[in-house]
Amino acid sequence: MKTEFIHHSSIYIELEEHVLIFDYVSSDNKFGFEGRLPELPNDKDIFFFVSHNHEDHYDPCILDIQKNNDRVFIVADTSVGIGKKPGLFEKNFNGKILKVDFGKEYKFIDLRIKTIKSTEMGVAFVVECEGKKIYHAGDLALWYWEGVGDLINGRETSAYKKAVNKLSEEKLDVACVPMDPRMKSHAGDGMMFFLENNDCPFVIPIGTWNDFSCIETFKSKCSNSAFAMRVCDLSHVNEILKN
Repeated sequence: MKTEFIHHSSIYIELEEHVLIFDYVSSDNKFGFEGRLPELPNDKDIFFFVSHNHEDHYDPCILDIQKNNDRVFIVADTSVGIGKKPGLFEKNFNGKILKVDFGKEYKFIDLRIKTIKSTEMGVAFVVECEGKKIYHAGDLALWYWEGVGDLINGRETSAYKKAVNKLSEEKLDVACVPMDPRMKSHAGDGMMFFLENNDCPFVIPIGTWNDFSCIETFKSKCSNSAFAMRVCDLSHVNEILKN
C-alpha cells in the first residue's frame, strides 16, 4: 500500500488493484495548497471520495478527470452539487457517481463504504477495499473555539465523541484525523480522543492547512509515547508516508 499526503486533507492511497483519493483539491486553489495529484495508473480503478462541498475539500476538477478516464469513479456526500438535476447521473456519468448520506452502508463496485455524520458538514468515510480498512474524517473534528462559550464547545465535544465511538470496534489500517491549528491549544483534542478509542496503527493528521507545527507540538506534549508513535510526522506536500 502506497500512501501519499498531497496537502491539507487530500490523501492518495494506492493498493494492488485500486486507488483511493480523499477530498482532493487541485494546486489551482485559493488557499495556496501546492501539492499535486500523483500520476494516475491506467490499470487500476480509481475512486475519488468527497466528504462535503467546502472548497478546501471539493474541487469540481474531479469531474473532468472522470470524463477523460473510464476507470474513475466518484463517491460524494449529498451536499456536493453533483447529480441534483434529474437524469444527470445517467446522462453524463453512466452510474459512475455514488451520492451518499450519513449513517449508511453502501456497496459500490467492489468497495464497502460506511458513512458517519460529520460535526461540520457532510460525512466521514470508512472504506473497505482489498482487505484494508481506511478512515477519512473529512471535517468530522472536535471543534473547540475560544470565545464561543462552554455550551457550544460542550455540544461540539459531545457530538464528536459520539461519532468517534462508532469507530471503536473498527479495525482500521489507516486513519485520517483532523488537527486544525486554528483551534490553538485545543488543536489536538480530537486526535487524542481518537487515539484513546481506536487502535489504528497509522494515523495521518489532516486539516492542518499545511501548518505542520501543530503535529510536532501535539507529539511533544503527548504523555503516551505509544500514541505519539502512531501519528505520522508531516513536513511537506506530496510526502510519501511509510506504513
